[in-house]
Amino acid sequence: MRLRALLLCLAILGFGIMIHQQAYSEDTKKAPTQDEIMAAYMKYAQPGEFHKYLEPLVGEWAVSIKMWMNAGAPPEESKGTTVSKWILGSRFVQEDASGSMGGMPFHGMGITGYDNVKNEYVSFWIDEMATSFMITSGKSDPTGKIITMSGSYADPMANMAQTKFKTITRIIDNNQHVYEMYNTGSDGKEFKSLELTYTRQK
Repeated sequence: MRLRALLLCLAILGFGIMIHQQAYSEDTKKAPTQDEIMAAYMKYAQPGEFHKYLEPLVGEWAVSIKMWMNAGAPPEESKGTTVSKWILGSRFVQEDASGSMGGMPFHGMGITGYDNVKNEYVSFWIDEMATSFMITSGKSDPTGKIITMSGSYADPMANMAQTKFKTITRIIDNNQHVYEMYNTGSDGKEFKSLELTYTRQK
């Protein structure tokens, strides 16, 4: 009963407003009942097909890291490990990563999920190399094996101007996937700045 009341409050106070707009057309005269609001909320709260596309990312991984500081430069290479698991009822994948980057120990974590209301993937990342959240959002291809997202960050080397970037996750199979990041260089052209190759540890 307490859970039902809590969910109902969330629906009425905020999230439910967006769902109400999608579930009922503007010309609908009859106000929805509490049960109808709850049913709409619960529908959007359930993990679905797009969440299942994230299943190949779950597990323990050995990670090969390549990092480019600018276009045309040779990559810096290192190794790392990652443990990724489902959390909150298989709604989100939490990644816990360790390794080295730029010759320094590295630890970071991220969470990726699919937003049923916005109809897009959303991810955020935090690590020991910054105090900022790196937030991206985007879509998958029809197969669910290529997920492309974009975002921006405040670049301290450019007077904190917002710099756009793009990420691509390519799911090769259940035992390997590749994560790529593309930044924009000083010439305005896009270049690959990071490549992580994940190989499942058996």
